[in-house]
Amino acid sequence: MRIWSVLLVACLTLACNDESLLEPQEPPTLVVVQANTSNLFNPRDVTILAGGQVRWNFQSTPHTVIFQKVANVPPDIIEESSNKTENRTFAVPGTYLYECGIHEGMEGSVIVVAPSGE
Repeated sequence: MRIWSVLLVACLTLACNDESLLEPQEPPTLVVVQANTSNLFNPRDVTILAGGQVRWNFQSTPHTVIFQKVANVPPDIIEESSNKTENRTFAVPGTYLYECGIHEGMEGSVIVVAPSGE
């Protein structure tokens, strides 16, 4: 039991001294959202870097992606899509809300952030 306590303290000491663990991580430049057969977007809310993309994977149930109309929003995915993928690029930081035009309550958001240091 004592050896496990010593090992645990040693690991925690090393982890606490690793400055890279304290640095904020940049959001990804590509996030995949599943539009599933349960009529949910998964994940519902995503965060990406400006200039990044969201890829919607449409499973066997048809869905659309209709964005709330704000400046710099990418084009809607209005064709009822199933068994395919669609990408959209988000160039400008902001929050972009969207919903499926077929299934009430199926909604999500894309939060776009500027790279750190900008």
